[in-house]
Amino acid sequence: MPASQVFGSGHYVPILKGKLGEFNALRQLYAPDRAALTPLIEVPPVDWDYDDDQAKKSEAAHLDAVRDKLIKAWGTDRPFFLDLAPAELSPAVVGDPANRHAYTYFFDAARAKGLLPVPVVPINPDAALLAAVLAILAKDQRGVMIRVSRDDLYSPAFVQQLGQVTTWLGLPLAQIDMLIDLEEVDASNVAPYLMALSQVVPQFPNVNAWRTFTLAGCSFPPSLAGVAVGSVVQLPRVEWGLWKSLLGRLPAGARVPTFSDYAVANADLPDIDPRFMSPLHNIRYTIDSEWLVLRGQSVKKQKGPSNATLCQLLMGRPEFCGPLFSEGDKHIVACATAQTGPGNMMTWRQVGTNHHLTFVVRQIASQIALSVPLVPGPATGQAQGTP
Repeated sequence: MPASQVFGSGHYVPILKGKLGEFNALRQLYAPDRAALTPLIEVPPVDWDYDDDQAKKSEAAHLDAVRDKLIKAWGTDRPFFLDLAPAELSPAVVGDPANRHAYTYFFDAARAKGLLPVPVVPINPDAALLAAVLAILAKDQRGVMIRVSRDDLYSPAFVQQLGQVTTWLGLPLAQIDMLIDLEEVDASNVAPYLMALSQVVPQFPNVNAWRTFTLAGCSFPPSLAGVAVGSVVQLPRVEWGLWKSLLGRLPAGARVPTFSDYAVANADLPDIDPRFMSPLHNIRYTIDSEWLVLRGQSVKKQKGPSNATLCQLLMGRPEFCGPLFSEGDKHIVACATAQTGPGNMMTWRQVGTNHHLTFVVRQIASQIALSVPLVPGPATGQAQGTP
């Protein structure tokens, strides 16, 4: 088992959609920041051609493309978590002559290229998924992650179901990563969540036996429709505040869960026909306990503040971390000073995600006072700014 698969509360597990912007954000991380996180990649559904009313590619081609992007973004030197459930693929992968299960197909393809994915399974996997994962575990020997949802956690049958799935997997708990995913959390529910988690976490079954123990949540809104064009709003990072408050509520000696969030995205991918969308460019910028959201020009109509104007507004704020903080911050300065073009929606998801990952890694290190540099930077120079 690679040593990098064992981590504690000083680590970070971002849950990222398997889209190009997120992959590019990972690829651009500075080495010290990269070493302090392990991503969970959610593979999205195959892109849909709304004009022809059919998938743009086969499921097999889609999975091959995700694999190739992961090779460029993450490389083959460290494991990462891989969840195929969001892709909603067929029981037998369309386009695969061997009619393999999606997990079997992807992990075979990943293995052939040297990638090191760790499969993510729900607490109640169906028979086909379980069979596929058991075969993967036997071949790869990298263990598995169990993803527990909020509904799972509060089910009367939770303890029984958890015991059952660990028995089915047939692994010692020291080879199983545990993820409690609260999914969407709201600022109005922080107090009851905090009260519940301060009891649930220390009393979680076999809490000290799991290889890793992670707590995830998401408060980024599903839509920015309420943000006025040309405005700058601050949205609370509820999941960060909840995790930070939980640290002070746990009894002495209790296992502290690793922090996890959905970066600068909502937990759910919207299923929207782009022909009827009129999206606006926006910048999502993570600060201490909030996100700054700047909303600008219409992508289609080119009306409203330009991306350069938004970047200039952001650079003028005291929360801006400076161009040496991350590649995302460097791009913001370049756009503000006309050293690069305005980019597209993918560009700004990349910029926001890269800054967020960098910021949270250093914020965690600062919060729990680990012996990790607070301001790691690129190999060619020290980054500026501390969360």
